[in-house]
Amino acid sequence: DAYPCAEKSIAANADDEYGRRILSAHPSAIAYGLNCALQDGRPMLSANILSAGTRGLDLMFHWRAISGACEEWRLRSPLVGLHNASNLLLVSALALSLGFSSGDLQEFSGFMGVPGRLERIPVDGWAPNGEAAQQTGVFVDYAHTPDALIRVLSALREAKFRRVITVFGCGGDRDRTKRPVMGKAVADLSDIAIVTSDNPRTEDPERIIDDIIPGVSGASQLYREADRRRALELAASLLRPGDALLVAGKGHEDYQIIGHEKHHFSDQEILRELLA
Repeated sequence: DAYPCAEKSIAANADDEYGRRILSAHPSAIAYGLNCALQDGRPMLSANILSAGTRGLDLMFHWRAISGACEEWRLRSPLVGLHNASNLLLVSALALSLGFSSGDLQEFSGFMGVPGRLERIPVDGWAPNGEAAQQTGVFVDYAHTPDALIRVLSALREAKFRRVITVFGCGGDRDRTKRPVMGKAVADLSDIAIVTSDNPRTEDPERIIDDIIPGVSGASQLYREADRRRALELAASLLRPGDALLVAGKGHEDYQIIGHEKHHFSDQEILRELLA
């Protein structure tokens, strides 16, 4: 409504029940999906997953324009997880509707992700060689609920990393009941769990960790380090070629709230320093 003269496009996920409802209500909407096979004449973008592993995604796109013209192209992306295949389909479908070509969409091959959303940190300086760098993943993600942790850790498991190392904590002055539940999610899906501080606010960081420990106690390897920087240093020292390291909870934030004050703190900056 804010741009009444602008051309508008709708793209909806045909793999999703709600997306199919949108497509049914809007015959001109673009359908996209990994299992999309609609034959109703609408524009459609689908993809076959050639591989989905530690290096990222290798996809073969299939585009059918409203004119009926068809096109195929291949895209390799450093993004990890099948959810990112759907994300790439969505942005590609909208870009095509705006007049971009399949050649233009190759720019996505260099896209490392949205800051703090399974954001991949380069490890070229740390890894012994290029092959090891491609097979090792260091990620920063905003996941700070049990469901979000399960989703992101499941994506890393699906990618078949050798081990998954998770650094996480829970925010202070927030729901205490979710703390052991988050701990269990990490214990169930990680090989190594490092419990640390998030934004402790006015709570004692050690007390927050005490609340987490009952849930995470079943982890194969468990470390406790309230100082978040030291926890990241520990994680970096444990990292080996082929592993995935997930630093969860703060994502895009470049601060830590201690008491009532914000202090500069960036997981990304520290990881780049440690892995340079």
